[in-house]
Amino acid sequence: MANRNRNRKRKNKQLKEKKIETSKEIKSNKNKEQKLTKVPKEKEVITTPKEKENTAPIKEKKKGSLVTQLLTGSFVVLFALPSVYYFTKISPTHTAQIDKLTKNNQLITAENIAIKKEFETKLSNALKAQKEVEEKEFTDKLKKEMQKSEKLNKELLAKQTKITKLNEQLKANSTNKQRIKEELKKESQKNENLKVELLATQTKVTELEETIKKEAKKKYKLQKQIIFLVTKGKELEDKFKVLKASTSN
Repeated sequence: MANRNRNRKRKNKQLKEKKIETSKEIKSNKNKEQKLTKVPKEKEVITTPKEKENTAPIKEKKKGSLVTQLLTGSFVVLFALPSVYYFTKISPTHTAQIDKLTKNNQLITAENIAIKKEFETKLSNALKAQKEVEEKEFTDKLKKEMQKSEKLNKELLAKQTKITKLNEQLKANSTNKQRIKEELKKESQKNENLKVELLATQTKVTELEETIKKEAKKKYKLQKQIIFLVTKGKELEDKFKVLKASTSN
C-alpha cells in the first residue's frame, strides 16, 4: 500500500512537471507568433515646404502604392504567414500537446476515479464495520439495560409485595390497636366502677367495724350482767339452801 501511494505521488509529480513544460512551450510559441505578426513602423521622411509642393503628386502616387503595398504586406504578415506558420509549425505541436495533455488528464482522471473508488470502498467497509460494532455495542448495552430493568422490576415487585404485607399488618395492628383501646376503655370503666364499689365496701366495712365494736361493747355489758346474775343467783341459791336447811330443823 505504501509503494502504491509513493508510485501515485511520483506519477502525479511527473504529470504536473509535464503540464508545466507544456505550458511553457505554448507560452514560448505564442511569444514567437506575436513577434512574427508585429508590423514594422514606417520611417519618417523630413521634407521642406517647397519640396512638399513639388513632390505632392508624386507623393500621392507613391503614397497610394505604398498603402497598397503596406496593406498587401500587412495581409501577408498578419494573416498568411501566421496561418502558414500556425498550420505547419504550431498547430501540430499544439495538437500533440493537447493530445498529450488529454491523455495525461484521462490517466489522472482514471487514477483519481480508481483512488476514489478504492477510498469509497474502504470507507464503505469501515462504515459497515463501525456500524456492526456500534450495533453490537448497542445490542449488548440494550441487553444489559433489559436485564437491569428486569432485575429492578423484580426488586420493585418484591418491595411492593412487602409494602402490601406491611400495610395489611398495619391495618390489622390498627384494628387490634382500636380493639385494645376499646377493651382498655372498658377495663378502665370497670376499674372506676370497682373503685366506687371498693370505696362503698370500705365504707360498709368501716360501718360494720363500728357496729361490731358496738355489739362487742353490748356483749361485754351483757356478759357482765349475766355474770352478775349468775353470781346473784348462786348467792340466792346458797341462801335458799341455808334457809331450807334451817327450816327443816
